[in-house]
Amino acid sequence: MSTFTEPRQVSFKAAEEITEYHAVIQTTDSEIEMCDGAGESAIGIAMAGASASGELVPVAIQGGGAKLKLAGTVARGGFIAVDSSGRGVAVAAEGFFFARAMESGVTGDIIGVEVVYGYAPA
Repeated sequence: MSTFTEPRQVSFKAAEEITEYHAVIQTTDSEIEMCDGAGESAIGIAMAGASASGELVPVAIQGGGAKLKLAGTVARGGFIAVDSSGRGVAVAAEGFFFARAMESGVTGDIIGVEVVYGYAPA
């Protein structure tokens, strides 16, 4: 069960196919695409998918909750970074994070998170 607070959402046009509950980056003032680089600076989490470019996608941004698909083990309360497929992974030692886990999960799980931006020092 995913536990999360109400999302703070902004809608963007998809610049490509978008997968629900994956991290996205903003490419223009009005468009987003999937994160495709580990540690990328995600703007938020797609709360719905898009099958083609031009479709509107609600994105959960800082200041609210969301659901996120994981690509590794994450502990409740831990900070989460993005992997090369837009899924969440635990911040290893140092790096940018875009979410904090509200519950624990493993690869393939969809968990509740709070969208928060920051940098974890070494």
